[in-house]
Amino acid sequence: MLGVIAAFGAALCWTLASATWRKLSGSYSSIQLNTIKNFLATLFFLPALLSFPWLSEWYSACILFLSGAVGIAIGDTFYLSALRILGTRRTLTIESLAPILAGIFGAIFLQERYPIRACLGAFLVTISVVLVASEAPPENESSNKQLIQSKYEGLAYAFVSLTCGITAAMLSRMVFIHSELLPFHTSAIRIFSALILLLPVFFKGINIFYSGKKVLRSSLPMALSATLLGTNLGMFLQQMVFQRLPLGVGVTILSSTPVMSLLFATGEGDQLKFKGVLASLMSLLGVGLVMS
Repeated sequence: MLGVIAAFGAALCWTLASATWRKLSGSYSSIQLNTIKNFLATLFFLPALLSFPWLSEWYSACILFLSGAVGIAIGDTFYLSALRILGTRRTLTIESLAPILAGIFGAIFLQERYPIRACLGAFLVTISVVLVASEAPPENESSNKQLIQSKYEGLAYAFVSLTCGITAAMLSRMVFIHSELLPFHTSAIRIFSALILLLPVFFKGINIFYSGKKVLRSSLPMALSATLLGTNLGMFLQQMVFQRLPLGVGVTILSSTPVMSLLFATGEGDQLKFKGVLASLMSLLGVGLVMS
C-alpha cells in the first residue's frame, strides 16, 4: 500500500513541477534548466551522499550512476525540450507510454508473455498517442510548416525522454533487488551522477541566476520550489515505488500524470478539447489493462 501511495504522490509532484519548469523554459535552454535543477537537488541530497556506503556498495553505485546519466542527464534534458514545445499535458500523455515500453523490454530481455487484455491496452494507448499527435502545440507558430515541424520535433523529444526513463527505471529496480540501499541514497546518487555529466554547462547555467536581467533574477524561487517538489521529493517517492513494487505495476501508477496535467492545461494557454481529455483517459485505461 505504501508503494502505491508513493507512486501517486510522485505523479502529483512531477505534474506540479512540470508546469513550473515550463514557465522557466522560455528563459533558459533545456540543458541549462536540467543542470540548475540537478545542482540544487544535489545540495538538498548532500547528507545522503555523505552517508552513502561507497566501499561496500560500489557496484550498486556504478549502476545508479548509469541510471542517473541515462534517465536524468539525458532523459530530463529531452523532457524539458518536449515541455517547451508540446506543453505539460501532451508531454505527460506521451510519457504514459512508459508501461508499454516496459512491457516490450520485458518481452525481449526477460521472455515475458502478455494476455489478450494487454494487447487491447496497447491498442488503446496507441490510439491516445495518435489523438495527442494530431493536436497542435499551445503556441501559435507563424506558419503551418513551422507548426508541423515544431510538433513532431516535440514528439521526438518526448519519445527519447520516455526511452531513457524506462531504461533508468529498470536499472534502479535492479539495484533494489540486489541490495539493501534506501530510496534516500539511490535518489542522491542518480541526481549526483547527472550533475557530473552536465558539468561542462554547469558554470554557464548557474551564472544566469546572477545576470543583470530582472526577469531571470526572479526565477530562482521558482526553480527552488520545482526542484524540491519534482526532483527531490518526486525522485525519493519514485525510488520508494521501485523498491516496493514490481517495475510494471509501479510504472503504470506513475503514468497517472496525464489526467493530473489536465488541471494545468488552461493556465498554459492550452485550450482543453474533448479529444485531449479522451486521449488522456484512454491512455490511462490502456496502461492499466497492459499491467493488470
